[in-house]
Amino acid sequence: MSKDINIKDCRKAVNQAKYSATAERKARAIKLLKELTEAVSNLKEVKPKAKAKPKATKKATPKVAKKDLAKLTKAQLLAMLSSQSVIKAPKGVAPKGVEVYAV
Repeated sequence: MSKDINIKDCRKAVNQAKYSATAERKARAIKLLKELTEAVSNLKEVKPKAKAKPKATKKATPKVAKKDLAKLTKAQLLAMLSSQSVIKAPKGVAPKGVEVYAV
């Protein structure tokens, strides 16, 4: 297709032929419509793209109420802390041997 088809020109010609019809305007509108339909029929068809798979979401860690923490034993608390990948604590408050990452 060596010639670009302007849809606005086609629409303008059709509106002119519709609302103030003359033989010239009708001929021009028909000519532009034929060119436009030919251009559309010559378009290449492509295969539809596969839909993207949804991204995995991070599972929320279960929240424990402060009053329930008081009832846990030291072993249970250590097990909870070791199951978490990052411990969020203010600087200088972490127990010995536990690395603290800045938040």
